[in-house]
Amino acid sequence: ERETAQSFDTMCEDIYSGRLDYGIIPISNGRDGRLPVFYELINRYELKIVLACSVGADEGEKTLFALAGKSIPYPEMPFGEPTSLELFVTPGGGQSLTEMFRAAETCGMELQRIDSFGFSSVGEGVTFSPVFSAEGAEIGTFLLYMTAVFPQYTPIGIYRMIR
Repeated sequence: ERETAQSFDTMCEDIYSGRLDYGIIPISNGRDGRLPVFYELINRYELKIVLACSVGADEGEKTLFALAGKSIPYPEMPFGEPTSLELFVTPGGGQSLTEMFRAAETCGMELQRIDSFGFSSVGEGVTFSPVFSAEGAEIGTFLLYMTAVFPQYTPIGIYRMIR
């Protein structure tokens, strides 16, 4: 059943509370790049990206929309083989993002982009949000590495990108 929310904040709250299974939110566009206000909603309501789709708009600009839910259905992946992995990570205690990038590469992933946000879900500092290509990668191995070396990381998306 399709339902229309009064606002993105209301929709995210409804997902968090279990009144909705999924909602669609814009996460980036060609003009502004990542949209921090929507990543703040993802962080606040502990949402997970399960599918993404790029949609063209006026003057050739594209907006990336995410289907967001309460959890990542990994490894079942009912929406198809994942092509992207997205995280929130706040390094601390001598942890190096370079080490994380090497581990991702070892597991068959390539860094697509990385952004930083002023919010931090764990302690003080800047939260980074890397996006890795994950098609055919050893995602489980990488997540095990992250749990051991960056225990404060949060996976925010293991998803298929629909073109």
